Formats: sequence, structure tokens, C-alpha cells
Amino acid sequence: MDDVTNPYAHLIDGPMDIVIPRQVGIYVREARKRQGLTQRQLSWLCGVSERSIIALEVETAPGIRLDKLLSILESLGISLSVQADPQFKAVAPDGPPQKEPRPTTYDELFRHITGNTTDPLPYASAETPQEPEDWQRGGF
Repeated sequence: MDDVTNPYAHLIDGPMDIVIPRQVGIYVREARKRQGLTQRQLSWLCGVSERSIIALEVETAPGIRLDKLLSILESLGISLSVQADPQFKAVAPDGPPQKEPRPTTYDELFRHITGNTTDPLPYASAETPQEPEDWQRGGF
């Protein structure tokens, strides 16, 4: 595919903001083609399996180890940079997540499952049997 018909060829002419993993694969593929390398030749150069390179280029793998990616990029003469976004502000939680108390009775379990915290329980009556001991201890 030549540069005229390839919609991605212009991507490697300068820096590129990567916002999705697929963009890395496209960038690698275009750089490899521009240098006239096959996937097998690139794998020999960088010491990464041809299968990993194919997976990166067509995004069939869920991810690639950073050391492998850096080796591929280095073999193509591509550098990887990171930069902080000056407008980004992380919001830290007030503390560690708190565990919800575990339900220990039938009533608490029913309310926990249904989210019903105010309505009378549908099975509650004067004849409601006593809860088994293991429920009273919280062991369910």
C-alpha cells in the first residue's frame, strides 16, 4: 500500500498523542512498512516474537509487556515519551474503602439483598420463627 492510498501513513511524520492502544499498533505498522521491513525481520531485529508484533499491529492481544514494546520501538528508531497533562487533577479518596458491615440476621440479609431499608419485611409476622444460631453469629 503506498502513502497515497494508506490513510495512516501521515501518522508517523511527527509526534502523536496516544489515547487508545490501537494507535500504538498502527504507528508501529506504518513505521515498519516505511522502513521496508517485514514483521519477521522486525522480530529478528528486536528479539520479540513475530506473533507479538502481529498481535500489536492488529490488536488481537489484550496487551504487550512494556519491555517488548520498548524493544520494538527502539528497533524502529521510535522513542516513547510521557508528559503530564497540566490541566489534569487527580481526586484522591478521603481514605481506604470501608467495608460494609456483614448482615447477621434474616432481616439484615433481606434488606441488604433488596436494598429495602424502610418498608416492612414481607415475611415478618408474629409467627416469624427464631433465626438459626449460625445466622445470629453471622456465619452464612
